[in-house]
Amino acid sequence: MKRLLTYSLIASIFCLPLLARGQAKDSNEELSNLDRKLNEAIYSGNDIAVLDELLADDWQGRTALGETHSKAALLEQIKKAKSEPKKKNPSKLEVAPTEVRIHVYGDTAVVSGFLGMKLNVEEISPSRYVNVYMRRGGKWRAISTHACS
Repeated sequence: MKRLLTYSLIASIFCLPLLARGQAKDSNEELSNLDRKLNEAIYSGNDIAVLDELLADDWQGRTALGETHSKAALLEQIKKAKSEPKKKNPSKLEVAPTEVRIHVYGDTAVVSGFLGMKLNVEEISPSRYVNVYMRRGGKWRAISTHACS
C-alpha cells in the first residue's frame, strides 16, 4: 500500500507539468484567436459588438500619435463614423498580424506583434502593437492596447 502511494505521488509530480503545458497551449490558441479578432475589429472599425465583448470596461488604448482612448470613447467614435453618409466606393482595410508573441502569466497575458496593413490594394504604414489581456470571470478581456509605427 505504501509503495502504491509512493508510485502515485511520483506519477502525479511528473504529470502536472504536462497538464500545465496543455493548458498553456489552449490559452495561447485562444489568445491568438482573440487577438486577431481584436485587431481586425479595432482597425476595420466595423464591429462594435466584437469590441464591446473583447474590451474590458476599463480598457485604455494608445495610438502611434500618442492619443489615448477609453473603451467608451472608441465605441462612440466608431458609432459616429458609421452614422456618416457612406461613400460610393468604400475602402477595404486588411490587417495581417505577424511575429506574434504570447506570454501568459497566470490570469494576465501580453500579446505583441507586427501589423501589416493594406488599404484596398495599397500597403499602408505598418505598426508594432502590444495588447494586454486579463482573464476575468473565466474570459480573456483586453485591458490595454498600444500601437507604434
